[in-house]
Amino acid sequence: MAGKRKRAVADSASPKVHRPMAKRGKDLTVEYLTRPKHNPGRKKQRREYFHNAQLRRKYRKMQRREGVPDDATAEEATAEEGGSPKEELSAEPTASEKREKRRPKPLPFQKEYVKAQKEREERQSRRDEAERRRQEALKARRRKRDVATKRTKKGQPIMRHQVQAILDKIENEGQ
Repeated sequence: MAGKRKRAVADSASPKVHRPMAKRGKDLTVEYLTRPKHNPGRKKQRREYFHNAQLRRKYRKMQRREGVPDDATAEEATAEEGGSPKEELSAEPTASEKREKRRPKPLPFQKEYVKAQKEREERQSRRDEAERRRQEALKARRRKRDVATKRTKKGQPIMRHQVQAILDKIENEGQ
């Protein structure tokens, strides 16, 4: 027990209260809790706020799909003209009609895009051509190797192929 620390015996008059711990085993202090980064209550509030915002967005999106006006736009329409918001909506095109009328955006870098596309295609064709040539060279090398390694029944190299390989080398040097 020499290496272990002895625990202090708690008073029977004051029962020990469970306190949440901060980092590194320290007790939570007011300063620690007031820092927004470490305050669990604030974290919960922020989480709730963003969750509610997400729910509101989904609800408004669903309303728009069904064609029901937003609460804010409906109230503004009734306050301005004194009429019902449905009358205002009938004169205004719906979201789907707006999408149909919408023109495609002009591409500001159309020329550069087309130029880059051509360059990509050229690079790809050069790569394909190089790969094709490499494959042909490999096939030719394999054929030469197979011919050069042919042997007679007794294991001697076939001289006709050896002589032909030497002649081919001489012809290539002459050119």
